[in-house]
Amino acid sequence: MEILIFILGACVGSFANVLAIRTTESRNYIFGRSKCPKCDSQIHWYDNLPLISFLLLKGRCRQCKESISIQYPVVELVMGILAVVFYVHNSSFLPYILLMGMGTMLLVITLTDLKEKFIYESHLYSLLAFSICYRYLIIDVGIMDTLLGVGLFGGFLLCLRFIGRIIYKREAMGVGDIKMGFILGILFDWQLAVVALYLSFISASIVGVYLLLFKKKQIKILPFAPFIAFGSILSVVYGNKIIYAFLSII
Repeated sequence: MEILIFILGACVGSFANVLAIRTTESRNYIFGRSKCPKCDSQIHWYDNLPLISFLLLKGRCRQCKESISIQYPVVELVMGILAVVFYVHNSSFLPYILLMGMGTMLLVITLTDLKEKFIYESHLYSLLAFSICYRYLIIDVGIMDTLLGVGLFGGFLLCLRFIGRIIYKREAMGVGDIKMGFILGILFDWQLAVVALYLSFISASIVGVYLLLFKKKQIKILPFAPFIAFGSILSVVYGNKIIYAFLSII
């Protein structure tokens, strides 16, 4: 069953690629055939199979032989893995569909933030809809716990923005990141919000240090949405286990 779930996830990842790329290019993501970005030739269905086509074509367009961006198979692979992780976490139909919806939108937001350092409102609205449905239909959490989660997650990012403006005279946190924090806070009580924030910042720190030490890159702006997405997904799936493990240590 997990193999079928992985294939389904890879197909969803292919759609996430289309949604992210066509949004940044202001193209219709529902209608219109996929085209090679290099030669503009239409891509046939058999050259558009998630992961498989990339391997069979050896990462090159069938027509112009130019290389295909590694983004396509990587996103399909990541979404395939996420699909299996979500299925293992909760295989019931409605929770799984909502988790996949949230995961897809987080992946799309990650892609657009990495490419343009911008988070689109339409993607945030979709994430909000999935988050609200998951909160009220699936999670057994009181309204006060939810408000604490929203306030802590989004409020902490908002405070960082003001602190950065006062101390460093620049924006330390984007508006899109803050909105994302408030939306994802719907999913958590205050404890899980702390876990999500911690995982977000620790993963961003690891990547930042790696880029500085090994890539010798001067980091002016590090897109933070990918790390918020990473921390939030881990907190949704494994947050309670992380809290239990931490409490058992102390």
